[in-house]
Amino acid sequence: MIALAVILWVVSLGLSFVIAPGNRYIWVPDTVLLIGFWPLLIAHRSRWFWLAFGVLNMFIGICLITLTFMPDSEFARFDPRTLATKHHLAQYHEGFAWLSVGAVSAIIGLLLLFSGLTAWIVGKVRRKANSAN
Repeated sequence: MIALAVILWVVSLGLSFVIAPGNRYIWVPDTVLLIGFWPLLIAHRSRWFWLAFGVLNMFIGICLITLTFMPDSEFARFDPRTLATKHHLAQYHEGFAWLSVGAVSAIIGLLLLFSGLTAWIVGKVRRKANSAN
C-alpha cells in the first residue's frame, strides 16, 4: 500500500511540472496527490482518520477558493511576497479539487464510522440476547 501511495505522489509531482497554470487540467496534480493518501488510510484501518482527512481537506479547499476571490489590494499592504504566494496558490492549486476529494473522504469516513457503530450495537444486542438465554 505504501508503494502505491508513493507512486501516486511521484506521478502528482511529475504532473505538476507538466501541466501549466491556466490549463483546464491544473486540478489533476492535486487530486492525484490527495488520492495518494487513500492507500495509507486503507492500510491504517482507522475509520475516523478518513473523516479527519476529509474535513481538513475540505477546509483547505474552502480557503483556496476564498483566496482566489479576494482582491489583490488586500495583500498589497503586506510583504510583496504575500501577493506572489496568493497568485501561486490561485494558479497552481485548484480549491475544488481539495474540496471534492475531501468531501469524498469525509463521506467514506462517515460511512465507515456508521458501519462500525452499527456492528458494535448489533454485537452488544446479540451478546445481551445470548447471555439472557
